[in-house]
Amino acid sequence: MKNNLDFAGKTVIITGSNRGIGYKTASLFLQRGANVVLNGRNADRLDRARRNLDPEGRRTHSVSGDIRNPDDVSRLISETVERFGGIDVLVCNAGLMMRGRFDELAPQVVDSVISTNIVGVALPIIAAADEIKKRKGSIEIISSLAGVRGMPHISLYCASKMALTAIAESLWIELAGTGVHVGILYVGIAENDPDKQLLGADGSNIQVTRSFNSTQEDVAKAVYKQVRRRRRRVVMTLPGKALVTVHWLMPGVLTYLIAKLQRISARFAR
Repeated sequence: MKNNLDFAGKTVIITGSNRGIGYKTASLFLQRGANVVLNGRNADRLDRARRNLDPEGRRTHSVSGDIRNPDDVSRLISETVERFGGIDVLVCNAGLMMRGRFDELAPQVVDSVISTNIVGVALPIIAAADEIKKRKGSIEIISSLAGVRGMPHISLYCASKMALTAIAESLWIELAGTGVHVGILYVGIAENDPDKQLLGADGSNIQVTRSFNSTQEDVAKAVYKQVRRRRRRVVMTLPGKALVTVHWLMPGVLTYLIAKLQRISARFAR
């Protein structure tokens, strides 16, 4: 990737940016000259992230708050406009993972996953839309291959990520002619922070332990490239592209293969 300042003077909001993919994305946009507004619920962690990225605080601002809360979202947008004069890019990155059988999910898990992954994307977009229109900017939605088809034990996560496709597709039509770019990025199995946790079926926190085929830097670069090139839909990794292709061409075969793999895995787990 060329070392340039093609986002110099532009302002980027990134939700869920106090660590992980959001943090790496913030770092990359800063390298490309952008002003970056960080967001997260943990104020202390958010402030540490901002100071690590930009010790002098010249091109960063942090706004702690819950993206499921309309008042917090309104404050995120208003403080960004007050600090930097407008908004060029909104990256909807914050999300919540879960694991567990659908028929065993506690009600609070349903509420948390749906509200974080759908409401937490919808509210920032709604609040920022007018400012982004003024600059003919970009709305970037970070989704997952789980949003392509349903998978066992992550049903609600899949459902919430599928909803993001509907939001993106609707916005492509509604914002046509405004000059606003809307992109959705389908991430595969991405690297997590060591202390990353997800929700179990009963609502308890579970430590994430898994292999990955994309680093956090890989995802950050994909976000940057998609926004810069103003592409609508991007699927990461060759396995990801293969999954999407098989899903569209042979959905029944893919369902059979996934079910068979699950049965094999269950036997080995006994």
